Amino acid sequence: MSLSFTDAQLAAISLYFLAILKIYTSTMFPTVGGGDSGELVGTACSQASSHPPGYPLLLLINNFFNSVLFSESSQPANRMNFGNCIIGSLATIGVFYLTLLLCRVLSSPPSSSPPKSKKKSKAPNHSTNVANSDFFVSLTFSTLFAFSEGIWEYVTQTEVFPLNNLLCALLLSTLVKFLFQSHSQSQSKFTPSAHSMCILGGLLCGLCMSNQHTSSIYVLTSITFVAFSNNCKLFHRSNRSTLSFTAVATLLGLSPYLYLVYRSFQKPIDGWGDQSNFDGLLTHFFRKEYGTFKLASDWEAGETQNLEKVVRRFKLFFLAFDHESFHVGIPFLLSFALFTVKNRAISAFAILANYITYLTFFNSLANLTFGELHLEILARMWQQSNVAGFAMAGAGCANVLHSTGFDHPAKSKISISIYIVLSSLVLNRNYASMDRSHVKVYLNYAQDVLSQLPQNSLLLVNDDMNCNTIHYLTSCENPRPDITFVRLPLITYDWWKPMQLSHHKHQVAFPGARHHPYDPEGFSMKTFLDENIDLIANREIYVAGSWKSGDDTQDVYQRVPVGLADRVVKGGEEVDLVEFGNAALTRFKEYKFEDTLGNLRVGSWELVMATKYQTYFSATAHFIAAHISRNTKEVTAEDKIALCETSVMFYERYLEISERGGGGLFGVDENGPLYSIGQVFRNGGVMAAMLGKLHGDFGNSELEEQAAVRMFKLWEVFLVKCELENVMEESACAETSSFVLGRVNPHSGKSYKNHANFSWLNERFGEDSKGKLKVKLRLRGEKREMEEE
Repeated sequence: MSLSFTDAQLAAISLYFLAILKIYTSTMFPTVGGGDSGELVGTACSQASSHPPGYPLLLLINNFFNSVLFSESSQPANRMNFGNCIIGSLATIGVFYLTLLLCRVLSSPPSSSPPKSKKKSKAPNHSTNVANSDFFVSLTFSTLFAFSEGIWEYVTQTEVFPLNNLLCALLLSTLVKFLFQSHSQSQSKFTPSAHSMCILGGLLCGLCMSNQHTSSIYVLTSITFVAFSNNCKLFHRSNRSTLSFTAVATLLGLSPYLYLVYRSFQKPIDGWGDQSNFDGLLTHFFRKEYGTFKLASDWEAGETQNLEKVVRRFKLFFLAFDHESFHVGIPFLLSFALFTVKNRAISAFAILANYITYLTFFNSLANLTFGELHLEILARMWQQSNVAGFAMAGAGCANVLHSTGFDHPAKSKISISIYIVLSSLVLNRNYASMDRSHVKVYLNYAQDVLSQLPQNSLLLVNDDMNCNTIHYLTSCENPRPDITFVRLPLITYDWWKPMQLSHHKHQVAFPGARHHPYDPEGFSMKTFLDENIDLIANREIYVAGSWKSGDDTQDVYQRVPVGLADRVVKGGEEVDLVEFGNAALTRFKEYKFEDTLGNLRVGSWELVMATKYQTYFSATAHFIAAHISRNTKEVTAEDKIALCETSVMFYERYLEISERGGGGLFGVDENGPLYSIGQVFRNGGVMAAMLGKLHGDFGNSELEEQAAVRMFKLWEVFLVKCELENVMEESACAETSSFVLGRVNPHSGKSYKNHANFSWLNERFGEDSKGKLKVKLRLRGEKREMEEE
């Protein structure tokens, strides 16, 4: 089966591809993106394996784009992002072509098993001109696919999904053509066309498995249809050459893994795993370190599954598909299924079976929680199902249009109108939110982390975004070659020491086989720090992110929040608080906060990055608050004022970031985006009270009053959270309530009850019949947010 396009249609397809590419590149990340993007670009720069299953095909393609698109003015991430946009645009064309094939299949007469005959017959000619109505309907649904949020977001940065979408679209298209041709001729031997399609399908199966292993469900389902369709014709003696060539083509498709084996012998820096031996290769290929057929290892983020969770994931998927298809996708999917049954179209049924099998397996095996970020990760895996979903919905729409009885010109006009309306709607709805052309938060964050570090520091990092963003910067741009960069999650594996330690010769002491406090051959983090803290004179150790869970031995060391990465010092070591405060002010001016706060969409990685800055602000403010009264070094009154001012300023910035979070300042879900901790605002008010007293002692009444305003602003937030949440200490809420009720600074004892500048407190707080503070909600929608929770 082949599709014949007119010259005008071919020109339209070319322009369509260029238009898709233009829109993608205009919204593309200018540098490294979120999620796994940093790691994928970083491993391309060092030509090393990424996390399991390694993505060797994408590694080779990224290296190609990095080399071909090279220019002195562009960053590696920018070049690979552009290449990703090209792949994403091709994937859209793939969905468009698959939709047209399904339209052709459903418009054919009902199929039946071909008669058995030993007489050779000429293969029928299945070439058909593409109707304009089918053409524009296919354009419509491929456009809905291309500009749906789940697809668009991962095209504009370097990711595995666009290539997976392209390969799956090609695999399903090849499956449709093979099944249609093999079921349309009676002879036992495949026609040359079917023979070619079978071999191409084998190659695509191997290529799919060399990229994203979620495609394995499509691969196995497609192989099942090819093997058992038409009375297992593939295994007939006359088709042995087809079977043999298909097997060879499949192995050829898997050959990119040989590159990982080759590179593994070179031991590239910051690679994952050891593929230089067969066991290591299988471990990586089958993702054993995560858990085969799981999104996360059970100890890391996984959870047990049950029927209720599976049903919930199905519901979330179809709600998302319904939204992204403007509520027409599900009805047309159902119509596609009905037409498939009516026409007994085996090719169409194969696509439907792939779709149902993938959704069933994936939603059953996905072991992530239902938190916002994990749902965002889950939604990334729905892209593969949408390749088939939008194509089937488009074919269903086209066949509904055919069944209306309109003549060809009328159907063409209707399909063109549908294309214009739905394409305009999807672009109008999603363009602004998907425009990442200004987002540099990931690069800025990595630069902010490295810029704070003294010469020759040892940097330990944990969690995805710390690991991936800094991995990109150190591997591709490497502005600080003096820094020794170690990812804490990787040193827990046996392969890290033989594969990576040589890159850190004389810089890192590795006191065992791996980091594991309960492994006889392993070591605890305390032992690691003991060995490295004084290994090199004047060398400092920093850590970005939390320590690895399951080991608290390192708690004998102190973490000093000197920046986005904490300095690790021996327990009891005194910190010069004045120097600490001055350094905090310097970094406050250097860090690119506004880039971080510019696009805080719920579930986005930008929100995760903002949380890191939020945590830094609170940790720095707390550190000053905890040490200002008990610091044994001489601190002058002027120094205390400066320290209190820095602490309050950092508490206020914490408040500012919390207000911009998707969950709202007064969200009560502790796992929600940028959830703010009430106690932080209480402590901030205490520091503002101390600042006011110090200004009063110097006779500066104006600054004293300004500090009081800041004190009450912070305590206002604290008391509202006391009202909304059950986790606050009653004694702390009661004490702060008495201060606010009396409008008094507890440090100075000064009351502001009759001051005009504090009348705004009356709009927030009142007094009940028992003389206790009464918090008035709704002023900022807090009660509504609480009810929604």
